[in-house]
Amino acid sequence: MNYDSADCIDYEFGKVRWVALIRQKYLASILADPTNPEIWKTGIDEKKIFVMKKVSGSFDPGEPVPLKGYGKRIATRGPREMILTYSDPSFIRNYNFYKRIHTFTDLVPAFRSSSYLQIAESPADIFSRNPIEEDLESIVGWDVQCRWRGTDLPVQVDGTTLLDVFEYFPALRLTAWIQEDDEALIGTEEEGIVFGNE
Repeated sequence: MNYDSADCIDYEFGKVRWVALIRQKYLASILADPTNPEIWKTGIDEKKIFVMKKVSGSFDPGEPVPLKGYGKRIATRGPREMILTYSDPSFIRNYNFYKRIHTFTDLVPAFRSSSYLQIAESPADIFSRNPIEEDLESIVGWDVQCRWRGTDLPVQVDGTTLLDVFEYFPALRLTAWIQEDDEALIGTEEEGIVFGNE
């Protein structure tokens, strides 16, 4: 383990601006080669990755929970609860998706700040809400919170190799609705969710 003490610092700027939810069964493919655009595009095409291209949000890495210590240790480092919060303005077109999202237990978050992409390694509990303000000029959207626990921070990769993925949208417009068997997301043009914010 090394610390880079170079005088020239490469800054990473804040704001979560892109979110993906990865089906757990496809996560191993992503983590095996996380900077390969074709693996991401295949997952999107096969509806194993759901992409929110234009969001606004934040990430709280949490604090490790101290557990009982043994021997000379006062405490043992436990898991931390991590929270990804984002707002999605696609209220109408993705109503069915966000209405049912809490029923899924296999969605793993990934998110991008200015240059880097971070990928969680376990599924999250995901909750959505759609508050309406008393303001004629306010935009009604979705406020989404993803919570998961882990001993390690998300996997971080250079997102500059995935610029095509951040803007990727299949030539055939993909929409989907959540099946009762929770095994696949398929649908028609008229019903269900829209991938990204066109």
